[in-house]
Amino acid sequence: MPNSVSFGKSFGFFFLYGIFGEGERVGELVESIWIFASRLAEDEKDCKAIVTELSVSDPIINHVPRNVSMSRVNDNLYLKRLSVHSDDEKDETLLSKDMETAANVIVDPRDF
Repeated sequence: MPNSVSFGKSFGFFFLYGIFGEGERVGELVESIWIFASRLAEDEKDCKAIVTELSVSDPIINHVPRNVSMSRVNDNLYLKRLSVHSDDEKDETLLSKDMETAANVIVDPRDF
């Protein structure tokens, strides 16, 4: 985010959830979604950011418009194993392999 934006007080944001696409014109689709969200956000008084979650290997990431008012945060994913009766070593191996090749990131918007 630009240094001129202050996040010292509460603010609103738009969360673009579940962006996915494929095909020859996926770039146009993603650009249209981003432009639509930007224009919609301009009409909201306290909206200070537009946020989406994409993995570094997601092909959509190449089509998200970039300019000086945008920034990218390399986020970490924290995983919690839900199975109580499982082999820890096996789980860690599977998670590591899955995360290396994961093209899509799943974010629960209720976390916001």
